[in-house]
Amino acid sequence: MGEEALNKSGFGKGIGYAWYCKPIIFPYYNLEGKIIQLQARATLPVDSRKRYSNLKGIETCMYNMPILNSLHFDERLYIFEGVTDCLSALSLNLNAIAIPGVPAYKENYIEFLKPFNVVMVPDQDIYGQNLFNRINKSFNKISLNMSMIKLPEGFKDFSDYYVEKKKG
Repeated sequence: MGEEALNKSGFGKGIGYAWYCKPIIFPYYNLEGKIIQLQARATLPVDSRKRYSNLKGIETCMYNMPILNSLHFDERLYIFEGVTDCLSALSLNLNAIAIPGVPAYKENYIEFLKPFNVVMVPDQDIYGQNLFNRINKSFNKISLNMSMIKLPEGFKDFSDYYVEKKKG
């Protein structure tokens, strides 16, 4: 495979450190169920800024988009910032998607989200709050509301909360 083909596939230069640290690979599917992006999460200890990496030059979408096809109007849909938070929610049989941060949020996502009763469970940091504010602003523009569930103190994100509750 030539360098041009590697770059076009997103596996070219600058792919990101996470791909070299025994990663877990998360596929991102579009509404039709086709893989359109891959995200690597390093399993070896690395700087937290290098823990995740997507294919380069390929736009990221919402994680778990195909679930939107199975939901009914006004059905509850949970939004999380991280894929692992989304997977934790799915294991509890919650309808869930993930939007991996403010830069990944696109204004057209509101078209996919507006039919549902949207509840966001943001990470307990400035990035989670910024993502909630950005999505909420999109809802406000079309005179719709969404809600937020704030995790109890001491939990960074939903996955931390989930693990603690599973311990009993």
